[in-house]
Amino acid sequence: MKPHSRRKLDSVIRLIACTAAEKLYDQRLEKFFSYDDDSKIIAKGLIFPVDIASSDESFDTFSREKLWNLAECCDSGKVSRIVREIIVNVPFELNADQQRQLVVAFASSLANYYDIAIDFVLRSPPIGADPRSFRAHLFLTTRCIKINKNGELEFSRKSYFEWSNKNLTALNLPTTHDQLKQIRARWAALNNVFLARYKIHAYVDSRSHQARQLSVRPFVNLSAIDRQLENCGIPTLLGNYNRQIEKENARIMEQRTISERTFSQTLSEESALMATVFATIDEAQYQIKKYDKFTRRSNKTDQFIEKYYQQTAATDRSIERYLQKIDRRKRAIS
Repeated sequence: MKPHSRRKLDSVIRLIACTAAEKLYDQRLEKFFSYDDDSKIIAKGLIFPVDIASSDESFDTFSREKLWNLAECCDSGKVSRIVREIIVNVPFELNADQQRQLVVAFASSLANYYDIAIDFVLRSPPIGADPRSFRAHLFLTTRCIKINKNGELEFSRKSYFEWSNKNLTALNLPTTHDQLKQIRARWAALNNVFLARYKIHAYVDSRSHQARQLSVRPFVNLSAIDRQLENCGIPTLLGNYNRQIEKENARIMEQRTISERTFSQTLSEESALMATVFATIDEAQYQIKKYDKFTRRSNKTDQFIEKYYQQTAATDRSIERYLQKIDRRKRAIS
């Protein structure tokens, strides 16, 4: 994200005209800025918050020249910050229309969150650059935009991103650094949604290598001049640095592969040993069940014999009582 102020930028209109490849008039400087090379532009447009876009008033014809001249009029200071620029890399796996949809979705989410207007320009890679380097430039107004009582657009207070961390903390709002992390996470999430929607096997993560606990080191971005020199076979300082990082990452990945192979072999041996242990346990459990079954059968046999003995004893007692009864009758008769 790049903040642009009048201290470093003589005209916001000039920056917008150069990026969008248009002829725009700067009312403050009273001069035209014209850039006609639009061969690398894929799409461009203005994004407003949903309450403005869905209002009864039509702002479809609202031009970027009028928007940024209005923004220039709201801040007249010599060091005023008029615009913030966000530059994002767009997945090259998506076609032009899909890339435009992704950028519009991202710009709309930011416009609705901060209540600001956003001017976006989607560009294809310049000559000599990496052919996969599709970029989108998003120019964010530093003030919130709204519709006044006359049905016209006007700027109001500064957006939350322009507030000091002291004021943000007092209102329990995320700090500027936290907001920047949220914007990066929002862009990564939208990338992953579009990649999954169009069945592209790729994933975007906004976190750093350190936050993701990756052992490999990241590459540095080459400037346009360094890229052109590298394409012509002329090594550069940053190019040599990236090649050194590539060698170190290859060595780390090789060691990781060896470690994973060793771990896999150890895991296979442990799995075989555990399978043997489990088989032994299963056999022991089977023998225990078999013994329990035999024991239950033996107990049932003992119970049957005990019951038989009891029945035999009862029969003997009945016979004895019957014989005693007969003896008493014989004595009574005699």
